[in-house]
Amino acid sequence: MYHGHCPACAKKIQRERGIEGKRRSRERKRQVCIELSAKNDRVV
Repeated sequence: MYHGHCPACAKKIQRERGIEGKRRSRERKRQVCIELSAKNDRVV
């Protein structure tokens, strides 16, 4: 998984990409929770 960046840059990019991924998955989870609660409200 080496894209020709110097190791330090590669590590920095990987960390930033990881943070971005975590943020995106957290937002997706929140969206899923909202959808689930909306579905539950409709069911109840």
